Amino acid sequence: PPARPRFWRGGGSTSPAANIQRLRIAAEARRVAAHEREHLAIQHGYTTRQQLTKRRLTNKQKHLAYRRRIRRAIRGMLEKVELYRDQRALVHQSSTTTASSSTTAGSSTTATSSAPSSAPSSAPPSPPPSPFIWACHSTSTPLSSETTTQVYESDSGCGTDPNAGPLPTELGALTRVTKFEITGSGSANQGPTGTIPTELGALTEMEHFWLAFLGRVTGTIPTELGLLTKLTTFVLSGNTGGLTGTI
Repeated sequence: PPARPRFWRGGGSTSPAANIQRLRIAAEARRVAAHEREHLAIQHGYTTRQQLTKRRLTNKQKHLAYRRRIRRAIRGMLEKVELYRDQRALVHQSSTTTASSSTTAGSSTTATSSAPSSAPSSAPPSPPPSPFIWACHSTSTPLSSETTTQVYESDSGCGTDPNAGPLPTELGALTRVTKFEITGSGSANQGPTGTIPTELGALTEMEHFWLAFLGRVTGTIPTELGLLTKLTTFVLSGNTGGLTGTI
């Protein structure tokens, strides 16, 4: 065979046409690679927009859930307000009913006592009508729902009376009372006995409530006192008789 040139390295033709074809192939490969990179960049941007859109939708859903929680909370507060109004009306109605029944019972007792009775009755005495006279009260003026605006007993009156007895439930009928104060000496042998009447919750005009140093008042604090929304003074101090429970 003929001798080969010293610069020949083999592996293909070295003609100009072959070099041009090789350059065209490399340029096409670079163009395809650039197109693929652009496509990937566009696809990445689309994915990023999707993620941002999804994130915004998630925040919107969170906002809607927050609004639902706010609505439920407002609805719950409105229901509690309605329940509070119903309880207040119920307490007032029960107090009014008690007062009217006491008046009816008092009138019937008077009529029965004026007529001759054939046999002694073993029924307990009827509660005093309204207006009524509280035996423990320092004055003999009858307590009336029309005229009585304050019930005040200092440590020299009902608060230190050893025969005071329990606080009457008829006090709940005195709806014009703005001041209710009974102060004792703290002795275990003096002052009113028993528990605080729940009927006091009907005195919705009350501004001053004071039960202090009563040694024989026991039981829990009635929740009906929460209906006294006009209170500016509320005192339950020095009651050593044994008030229990929570406020």
